[in-house]
Amino acid sequence: MTVKLYFRVILEYLVSFAVIVGCLQLGLALQNLSGLPVPGTIFGMLILFGLLASKVIPARWVEPSATLLTQHDFPVYSCQRGSDESLAGDC
Repeated sequence: MTVKLYFRVILEYLVSFAVIVGCLQLGLALQNLSGLPVPGTIFGMLILFGLLASKVIPARWVEPSATLLTQHDFPVYSCQRGSDESLAGDC
């Protein structure tokens, strides 16, 4: 691989991660502004889904980081879910 190709791959990952984190931050801000009892992460996923469904953002912009996150972060999500349930006292 050439140096130019390395930079392109790194840039693709940075752009895709920035889009995902940007939607997350918008969702968190929307949750804080609205005061609804819905997690900001849900708002963020809905924003990302809306942008992808309306083709404002092409799926190829999100694919590199989304693939990486879904392959390697599943144990983190399940640990977080377990801790949320134990804190809520509904278990």
